[in-house]
Amino acid sequence: MHAPRDGSMASPRSLVRAALVGAALAWQASAGAQTQTPVQARPQTQTPRAEPSAAAQPRKDAPRDERERARAEAQQKLDLAALPQPMSEARFTAFLKAVDPALAANAELAASYAAYRESADAAIKAASGRIRDRLPAAYRFDGAREIFVPRHNPELVQTLVLREAALARLAAAERTLLVAVERAADPARRLAFVGERVDWLAERLPRDGLLPSTKLTLFELVARLELSSEVAATIEPVLVAHAEQLGTLLAKRADILSAGDLARARIETEAGSLWRYGLEEPVRATEARLAEVDDAEFASELAIRDLHFESLRRLRGRLPAREGRRLVEEWQRSVHPELFDDERLLAELVESMLGLPASAPGTDEAILEAVDLAFRRVEPLARDASAAADLILPRLVDRSDLAVLEELAARIRLLEIQAKRRAAVRDAVARVRGVVATGDDAVAARFTQLLETIGALERADQFDRSSHESLAAQIAAAIAAAAERSIDTGGASSAPSAP
Repeated sequence: MHAPRDGSMASPRSLVRAALVGAALAWQASAGAQTQTPVQARPQTQTPRAEPSAAAQPRKDAPRDERERARAEAQQKLDLAALPQPMSEARFTAFLKAVDPALAANAELAASYAAYRESADAAIKAASGRIRDRLPAAYRFDGAREIFVPRHNPELVQTLVLREAALARLAAAERTLLVAVERAADPARRLAFVGERVDWLAERLPRDGLLPSTKLTLFELVARLELSSEVAATIEPVLVAHAEQLGTLLAKRADILSAGDLARARIETEAGSLWRYGLEEPVRATEARLAEVDDAEFASELAIRDLHFESLRRLRGRLPAREGRRLVEEWQRSVHPELFDDERLLAELVESMLGLPASAPGTDEAILEAVDLAFRRVEPLARDASAAADLILPRLVDRSDLAVLEELAARIRLLEIQAKRRAAVRDAVARVRGVVATGDDAVAARFTQLLETIGALERADQFDRSSHESLAAQIAAAIAAAAERSIDTGGASSAPSAP
């Protein structure tokens, strides 16, 4: 659990959507016009974040020194995290203005917000006293890290049960409020509404995820392309569908994270204090139950990642070839930039080849056509590489032999995909080189240099793969030997497990 994010400035996503919506509306208003005016972002507006309700105001201790100050700040964060926070009036007004400034003066929406706050404050008030009473028993202050950490006992479980119930009531009230806004909004502003809803739901997530794609939307990437009004209008349906589905997945992830906190508390309370010091078999059983909770949370991230993949594919299909490729490159820079150095270098080389004075007529078009065909063959492998890299991340927190073996297998799989992808990039270089006049020694040297770089990357990958395979063989042999010793000694070890 953690407190809602602070900040009073409008989120970049709001500004991005304003630009996209404005571009699309401008195109709709002048259907048939052939202007190519770049999309402009609207000026920043104040967007206050969620504020604590009167029933959930943090304690106001008077710290006497730095240690007490740190504890007081940690206590404030705990209080804000333990008690659900409603959407403040200022945040709601900012939400409406981002969708359509006229909505901020809508009397029916003002009444809807008043009803929402009445319901939300009642839910929080009903739980706040009972939650506060249990916090000292449910959490302890870790002076070294200056944070409150959970104490797994029945009081923690009851605290989270109370919080879960309050969250459910608050979420129901929020859904009713947002439905009222959706009905009042102009259908032409649909993209702005669903985008603001995504922002609000993202703010409500109790913590960040493991994958970079979990906190990413495609709005910010599309905005970097500076599309014309006409092109922006053609991709608006894809962005609307993306935001609608992303909102659903974010709401589901919030529920999964909250339920996961409660499930962990119950599992570790049932296992008892210092359960990791127990015998090997019950320790492994408890760890397996906790791993199931972790897997469910990670699966919610993969669902968001897969939605991004599908929306990216659809946008790529609607955008002009050059803009579509730039969108893919923006995605790669945002999620796993370490995987795509060869593609980045090829893209830079292609850009430098366009518009050369010595080029024959039609050369630029031939280059772009060759590069688009080549990259369309590379991109499915790039997606596979990104997905393979994602599967490494959750294994980094577990240092058991089996987890290390799984991590090594995931890394080897990634390197296998990278080998195929680099071969496809080599083919792309050859295709581009075939349509570029190589009589220029400087141009020919740049192609040669790029191929040498790809070769160096391939050799480095092969070294990593050999090292991973050797280490995996050693660990597998050690695990097999330990299992054989266990059989020889008559069964499971009774020695305590490491903490």
